[in-house]
Amino acid sequence: MNPRNQPPQPKVRLTGLTALIRRLRSQLEGGTPHQVRWARAQAGRLLAQIEQKFSSQGIDPANLTPASARAYQELKIYQAGEPEKPSNKPWKAQKLRFSGGGIAGLTGPIDQIQAALAGVSAAGGETGQILIGISHLVAEVDALCQAAGVKVHELNPPSWRAYAWLLYLSEAGSLERHRSALERFRRAEESLKRRNKIRIQAIFCNQTAIYRYRVHPKEIIVQISEGFIDAPPDVMRSLAMIASGSRSRAARRLVWAYSISSQYLSISRLLAGTASIRDLDGEEKRLEEMFTRLNAVYFRGELPRPRLTWSTRSNRRVLGTYAPASDTIMLSRGLLSPEIPGYVVEFVLYHEMLHKALGTTLSGGKRRSHTTEFNRLEEQFPDFSRAQAWLIGNCRGRIE
Repeated sequence: MNPRNQPPQPKVRLTGLTALIRRLRSQLEGGTPHQVRWARAQAGRLLAQIEQKFSSQGIDPANLTPASARAYQELKIYQAGEPEKPSNKPWKAQKLRFSGGGIAGLTGPIDQIQAALAGVSAAGGETGQILIGISHLVAEVDALCQAAGVKVHELNPPSWRAYAWLLYLSEAGSLERHRSALERFRRAEESLKRRNKIRIQAIFCNQTAIYRYRVHPKEIIVQISEGFIDAPPDVMRSLAMIASGSRSRAARRLVWAYSISSQYLSISRLLAGTASIRDLDGEEKRLEEMFTRLNAVYFRGELPRPRLTWSTRSNRRVLGTYAPASDTIMLSRGLLSPEIPGYVVEFVLYHEMLHKALGTTLSGGKRRSHTTEFNRLEEQFPDFSRAQAWLIGNCRGRIE
């Protein structure tokens, strides 16, 4: 057959290579010498695997799809270290803006920080350059909020948690503890005897859940609350087991038990308190005064003050919540309405204060917070029956 009449060979796509290149690029852009060396070593290993596949399957690099061809060439450049050296300057968010009650554009820089921390943890090295980048990012958020006339605590929850996490990491010793936690999780993950050796990547961050994970074809990404950074090896191993798909009840009990420990709560409360230092406005002063009064009457003034705040929106379904991880009592802004009696607002706050005072118990593998003791103390509120009747008759919301 005449070669000219042969059908053109189909283009070959290297699945997943573009995503891997993006990850390497973000690690190279971190700029620390250890980060650059680790990323280039990783690029060399990937390049060897790809070229072995080319040889065994008779693939011509010229037949790659445009995206795969660009990623392949970029990989060769990273491995050789030929082009311009990545800048050692700290990251600087170029496109941060105030939008929808929060800071848009924070995700990219935070992903870079997470990737850089993972690289430093895997290859060893210093975190000084990462610390500089975090400090610059905190300063930019501060400047943006100041320019917009917005207080940090008024940011929407995702932006507020991200800012609190950055501010926490910028303090002395916090970044090194974070890096150490990544190393301990990696050792725990490597100690697991699993049939499927899919890689588990850990990300410690400031989130409401104690952990959550996503399963991808070639890796499992587990997001773990920053409260676990001082967790012992057995807890880290239990987290790795859960992420790998283990149904071990013992592992889940161990993780849950640590999530209500003083070590975990101290980190979570530090994260919450780091960014909550502020001048109280009129609404928050009212909440502060109400807490002080109820604390003196029902708790002999011995209940430590949590973070007190109103919700950013008027939530009619949930009137109040207590989050032990961040030690935060939040009441719905809808309770500020002049139509709602003061004793109802006080009852909702008292309910959440009881949650803080009594905590939760584990029964039958389930958490219980509204226990018999809780209900008994709740009924001691003088206007308990009247408040309950008003809520039932006028409001569809619930108190958690």
